[in-house]
Amino acid sequence: MDWTLEQLSERSGVDVGTISALENRDSKRTQYASTIARAFGLTAEALERGEFDAADASGGDGRPAPSPSDADAVTVRVFDTPASMGLGRHQPEQDTVIDHIRLARQWVRSHLPAISSASSLAVLSAYGDSMSPTFADGDILLVDRGVQDIKIDAVYVLSLNGELYVKRIQRRITDGAVIIKSDNPLYDPVVVDNGERERLSVLGRVVWAWNGRKL
Repeated sequence: MDWTLEQLSERSGVDVGTISALENRDSKRTQYASTIARAFGLTAEALERGEFDAADASGGDGRPAPSPSDADAVTVRVFDTPASMGLGRHQPEQDTVIDHIRLARQWVRSHLPAISSASSLAVLSAYGDSMSPTFADGDILLVDRGVQDIKIDAVYVLSLNGELYVKRIQRRITDGAVIIKSDNPLYDPVVVDNGERERLSVLGRVVWAWNGRKL
């Protein structure tokens, strides 16, 4: 079957990296084999033996046909890595998925029409007050991890000198420098010149926030 890792990830809710490791027979990831198999109505043993009909499992156009349980939903990974809306948090060596949430596919199409792909969506929490009043301490953010370049002025999850931040990024037209800004006026902006861009990595663009009200 000619399916991409992203399509299989969206169908099963399993991280792309984990699926890739399974293809290479990484025994540490075999716990996810049953999850992937269930996405196609199979047992893990049947999936490994290839005992399925591609016509039955596809929608006729080469893409997997969703089962009734997920036909109208997008499965989004929840990461345990917090980002800082303040002084920065150390970037871990490896991302860890701790849960999944399901979003209505129609809601994603209506509210997030400019994302790179539904399979690139991820959820993380951000802490601090530097993005107040736009975001509050502890807000849950929906991030498009398929965005790794600064093409528009927006709020990004970024790594600067090995620290994770949620900040607004603007490009300075005159010299191409990047200005990292906080919405809270108490925080000064940081300018990253062209010669220092290797210090900065974009890890995703914030596309939605679930703002919590503390009572």
